[in-house]
Amino acid sequence: DLAGYVIRYGRSMGGLDQSVKISNAGTTMYVVEGLSEGTWYFSLSCLNRAGVESRPTGYVSATIS
Repeated sequence: DLAGYVIRYGRSMGGLDQSVKISNAGTTMYVVEGLSEGTWYFSLSCLNRAGVESRPTGYVSATIS
């Protein structure tokens, strides 16, 4: 009963202090805009219809220059 996703991101793996909730389970791409220069870390978790969140994925990073 997948209902959506939560993308968490921040400037360090231990500091994913920003998030975006996506309420469409069919979403396959999302662009996080407005990131400043530097390295950003991201993690994803799934939401079911009851709002229960899965464990997060491992981290991925991207460097903005």
